[in-house]
Amino acid sequence: MLKNIIDKYRYFLLFTVSLCLSVIVFFSYAYPEGDETVFGFLKRYDVELSAPVKGRITHNGIAVSGMEVVRELSYGGYDKGEPIIDYALTDTNGEFSFNEVKVKSNAPGNIFGQDARLRQEIYIKKDLDEIKDGEDKYYWLWFISKNWTSVPYLNQYLM
Repeated sequence: MLKNIIDKYRYFLLFTVSLCLSVIVFFSYAYPEGDETVFGFLKRYDVELSAPVKGRITHNGIAVSGMEVVRELSYGGYDKGEPIIDYALTDTNGEFSFNEVKVKSNAPGNIFGQDARLRQEIYIKKDLDEIKDGEDKYYWLWFISKNWTSVPYLNQYLM
């Protein structure tokens, strides 16, 4: 009985085994040792959210020491979802620095990952007595944001 089944489906079994072996051989050469996964869309990449930052705070040319400087980094491809917030105090020369920040993300390997939102902010909080009505509560040292926005002309054809 078993011999009849094997004889009947012999070519199908040979094809299936050959296909499985071909796939295994292909992926073993396409993704050699060192990659984290066999499939590229699951691979996690190092994403640099910020290079090292150094600066100096002065007021009327005089160094300001003990000032708290805040850096907020947000990335749509970051798994944890919350912004990364760092703090630095200026030294006696008014200088501060932040280290480089890298995170792991699979967004760069994703076809839609190139549209991940990115935001970098470096600021100093104003004292309450410095804030006037309608005024911003920060002294902005650096701010950049990359958001995905659709092109209105193309939207007309998609509806």
